[in-house]
Amino acid sequence: MPHHDEATSSRRRLIAGLIALLVCACAAAALYFTSRHAYNNKTVSLADVAYPESGQAWVVGDIVDDEGRIKSGVIDMTSTAGASWTRQKSGSWAAGAIAFADGETGWVATIGVDGSRSTILATSDGGRTWSEQARGLRFRLYDIACIDKNCCWAVGGTGFGQGVILATTDGGLSWQKQWSGDDEIEAVTFADTRHGWAVGNGVVLATSDGGATWRRPELEDDAILYDVACADSENVWACGEGRRTGGVILHSGDGGATWRTQYSADSGSLDCLAFIDDKEGWVAGTRESACQVLHTSDGGRTYRSQETGVAAVPYGVAFADSQHGMLVGNVYADRELTVAHRGSVILATSDGGATWGRKH
Repeated sequence: MPHHDEATSSRRRLIAGLIALLVCACAAAALYFTSRHAYNNKTVSLADVAYPESGQAWVVGDIVDDEGRIKSGVIDMTSTAGASWTRQKSGSWAAGAIAFADGETGWVATIGVDGSRSTILATSDGGRTWSEQARGLRFRLYDIACIDKNCCWAVGGTGFGQGVILATTDGGLSWQKQWSGDDEIEAVTFADTRHGWAVGNGVVLATSDGGATWRRPELEDDAILYDVACADSENVWACGEGRRTGGVILHSGDGGATWRTQYSADSGSLDCLAFIDDKEGWVAGTRESACQVLHTSDGGRTYRSQETGVAAVPYGVAFADSQHGMLVGNVYADRELTVAHRGSVILATSDGGATWGRKH
């Protein structure tokens, strides 16, 4: 995993490095593709995955050249659990994250490149068409979460220490800024229309009124947090990297008022996680350049390692149910695992993570 300096996460460092190397963007008019194809893992750098229903999943990423320079952002979809993929959209943006409320309604958060600004893309027909929402955003959007066809939240920052939380309650017809501050926000999750959490560099924000107000609880571990997931309005997990340790998992059982460390390693990093209820969840990260998945069936009291057999940095993990999950990540040539992109991986499981297989 890359080294983290004082206020920079690996995901943000990678994006900044790719944007700095950008030499061209695709035509301003978005391109639509309908041909099915085996996934070209050499040219796509993956950012996130959504898996709302078994067999049906979406991934977002960027088409890059041999030197890792971004050519365009892409949205791809599978209805065959990864056996084949449909290119649904390409555009002059870098991918941030993707979320689906169901098999039809979803959003993509993007990052502006080559002088352009960020936007939010939305679909209400399973990705057959995508429309732009909230155009011209000055912030880079790192994550997005939705709970139904109307309510959605997006988070991000400037890249220079300023963070933002945006929200919509009308399906994206309008987006409002709910919070801004001195902490860049990496990830967001909501349990219902009222209870939500956002995390970043040593910070957790919590709301119990849909984001009208956000409070900042104290943390016993001042970790750099990359992702957050919840099972209900009380149980929330966050993962990342400790300041003086490796991968770390934090848990709150009281809606985010207090947090305790559930898991801590002496090296590596934990980058993304998914929980399907208050007992069962998966946390993915890197240790000694290998992709590792930790699984719990008791709410995080114990975690057991699941082997993936690949050397990659995971960027997103999602489960449709207790058996069917998908993980996306990237392979890098340098030991620091930063910008020397050498391919991407899509892994899938149909047995709760006991075995993982490549899907391209």
